[in-house]
Amino acid sequence: MTSFKYHLNQEKIELLASDWIGLERVLVNDKIVSTKVNFGQRSTHKIELKNGKPCRLQLLIDPQ
Repeated sequence: MTSFKYHLNQEKIELLASDWIGLERVLVNDKIVSTKVNFGQRSTHKIELKNGKPCRLQLLIDPQ
């Protein structure tokens, strides 16, 4: 499983992606806020942060 971690405005954002089963999860402050199964080369998760502002996370896979 691949993990990408970010800190934005005192919030911890983590994107977890599995290349074996295609499962993607987005966690904000250790709480799952988005889940999807994706076997494509790109994926987008739209979430809302604690301050009410929208946030979009894009996962782009390089096939090489």
